[in-house]
Parts: sequence; C-alpha cells; structure tokens
Amino acid sequence: MVFAEKLIKNAMKEGSRILMDGFGGFIKGTMKENQSSIVTEMDIAAERKIAHLISQKYPSHSIIGEEKGAVLTGSEYTWIIDPIDGTSNYASGIPWFGILIAVFQHDQPYAAGAYMPYYNVM
Repeated sequence: MVFAEKLIKNAMKEGSRILMDGFGGFIKGTMKENQSSIVTEMDIAAERKIAHLISQKYPSHSIIGEEKGAVLTGSEYTWIIDPIDGTSNYASGIPWFGILIAVFQHDQPYAAGAYMPYYNVM
C-alpha cells in the first residue's frame, strides 16, 4: 500500500476529468431518497472510472461506491468512493462539489483524499 496516496490522487484527477467535461451543461439525473438527493450520469461514470483504476492496481481489495454499491472481497483493505460530494451543486452548475476517496485497513482509516475539481484544490 505504499502507493495508496499516488493512486488516490490519480483516481481523483481521472474522475474529475469526467465531471468537468459535463459541468455547466445539461446533466441527466434521477432522485434517490428525496428531492435534495440526486444521482447523475456523471456520478456513475466518475465512480466507475475510479473503481476501475483501484481494481486494476489492487484487484483483491473491496470497493464501496456511493452510487453503485459494494464489491466485497474479504480483503483487509476497503476503498470508499464518493464520486461527487455535492451532487445538487454540481447538477445546478455551482462549483462547490468534490470527489472523496478513502481506503481503510480493516476498520481503521489508512489514507484518504478530497479534491475540488473546479478549483483544482486537493
């Protein structure tokens, strides 16, 4: 897990490319639990990309994504992905949204990152 930090940074940057390609345009979304909880096609695309990058590097690790659920492998490592924290802002063209990724070893945080693509702040 020496490269967890590098992978987190790369995955957030790759996910942000997807988000920024759609930002400010028409975003197709659906309501989840209530009117203020939505999921967009960009949430799903970014999560898919991030999960793919993680599973390429660490195929035996578990991954839990906010939108698509969990792939639990029984690994001591579990990755948590929130592809757009602030989806309502994102879908409304408000630049206050970010990507969150964390990895846990057993039940303890191992590494994590947050990235606001519009502002290029990690």
